[in-house]
Amino acid sequence: MTALHPRLAELRAELDRARSGLLAVVEGMSAEASGHRANPDGWSVAETVEHLMIVEQGIGRLLGKLAKQADALGPETATTSVSASIDRLRLTDATRRIRSPAAVAPTGNVSLAEALTGLHEGRKRLLDLVQRVNGRAVGVLAAPHPLFGELTFYQWLLFLAQHEERHTRQIVETMRRLSEHARAAGH
Repeated sequence: MTALHPRLAELRAELDRARSGLLAVVEGMSAEASGHRANPDGWSVAETVEHLMIVEQGIGRLLGKLAKQADALGPETATTSVSASIDRLRLTDATRRIRSPAAVAPTGNVSLAEALTGLHEGRKRLLDLVQRVNGRAVGVLAAPHPLFGELTFYQWLLFLAQHEERHTRQIVETMRRLSEHARAAGH
């Protein structure tokens, strides 16, 4: 496996960091606990991870379509960081409510373990795709996000990492609220 171009290496590190954070938070959580909602209009931990799985698989398919154009592109010559390129979206601000499109809403029929398996499989496919386009000028490839407008190939990868970080923060808050509810109920 060849070394990743600096931009892809940077984004791979962001993806890895976000995934490690998510896994550290949900590690050891029981299936029962992961199915509880902290409030009626919120998602359970399992539903949140299912949403992450749906989004990752969808972005993987989208980037797969964009990647088909990569062979026709020249080599990537830019090495500047892309890590701040979507800061305007404030994705990691978990206190800011963003309504998810219905297409990526969780069904509630997927266990935490199943969602984590789906996330793992989706990430493997995504990283294979990243390796396939490595060195090509994929920053010129773009596709619209339903809420945030046009994102480049690089920005889609960054979006994925920041989206996962956002929901990891929400999971931590859900777990905190569930713990408070349990203490208040005398459990």
